[in-house]
Amino acid sequence: MKKVLYVEDDEVNATVLKLSLQPFQYEVIWVNSLERGRQAAINPEFCALIFDLNLGYSNEDGIELMRTHRHDHSESRPIYALTAFGFPEDKKRVLDAGFDRYFTKPIDTKGIVEALNMDTLPSG
Repeated sequence: MKKVLYVEDDEVNATVLKLSLQPFQYEVIWVNSLERGRQAAINPEFCALIFDLNLGYSNEDGIELMRTHRHDHSESRPIYALTAFGFPEDKKRVLDAGFDRYFTKPIDTKGIVEALNMDTLPSG
């Protein structure tokens, strides 16, 4: 199974993603804070990183986490935004910030799986 990191403050959303991707041989590892996300994202075992944008209780958000991570670690793995912000201007803002893909909630399992299959190398 390929491992995907999901930084999300809501346990229900994390569980939904985990259960949605499991049948497609993706194991979702969930962390619920920016600090844990920063620490976990440096682990090379993840084939992709998925960040929620609104992490609730922090002054930073998923966009800042992605920018900092890419800057500090020269990240080449895909980083996806998964958010409840669904307006066209939200998508533009997220993609312009540097995310590789943008997905909205409720979770588009088919879209995320297709993206993961295209954007990650086969495990071997």
